[in-house]
Formats: sequence, structure tokens, C-alpha cells
Amino acid sequence: MKRLKGLLVFFVQWIVLLGLYFLLHQLYWFSGPWHGIASWGLMPVMGMISAYMATVRGVNNYLAWPAPPVCAFVAYWLALGYTPEGTGPTLLCALLAIFGAAAGEVVKRGPKRDSQQDSRKQAPRGRE
Repeated sequence: MKRLKGLLVFFVQWIVLLGLYFLLHQLYWFSGPWHGIASWGLMPVMGMISAYMATVRGVNNYLAWPAPPVCAFVAYWLALGYTPEGTGPTLLCALLAIFGAAAGEVVKRGPKRDSQQDSRKQAPRGRE
């Protein structure tokens, strides 16, 4: 059941990111810096959050981080009809997604106990 849940989260991550990134790439048609803000700011942060959330919910961290940069590239291609001129926003999205997936893995594992503290046993106290 856990594997099925992870697979479902994996596909939901891809579908949601592709839809959101497609909508954000529509800002290209408006004048002003809105598309740049979305490409360099919103999409990488959303990718980091989605990789974190997917990893915490059961997706392997090595499978969670590629979704944001691939979806950013494909959404640009679908929205505008050609591939991005520069690779900067996609690579920033990949870097932050790796950070998010790593953080999710650390949180998923939980706090580590001190192994020395567990292995030590209190010696019985003698009479003082």
C-alpha cells in the first residue's frame, strides 16, 4: 500500500507542477517583468516545495527532484511553442528541487538518537 501511495504522489506531483508551470508561463504575453519573476522566483520555489512534500509523503528523494525542472521545461515548450532560450531558470529549479528533496529525506527519517548514549548502560551505584 505504501508503494501505491508513493506512486500516486509521484504522478500527482508531475500533473500539478505541469499545470501550474503552464499557467505561470502564460505571463510571457503580458508586458513587464512578470514572466521573469515567475521563471526565476516562483517556479524554483514551488519546485523545491513540491520535491520536499513528495519526499515526505513517500516518494524516493531521487525520484522527487527531477519533476520540477522537467515540468518547467515542458510547460515552457507547451505554452510558447519553443524551448527556452536560456537554461538558467531550469537549472535553478533543479538545484532548489534537489535541496527540497534532500530536506524531505532528512525530515522523513526523523531525529537520530545518539548511538553511544543508547549503548551505554548506567553502572549501578555503590554505597557512598
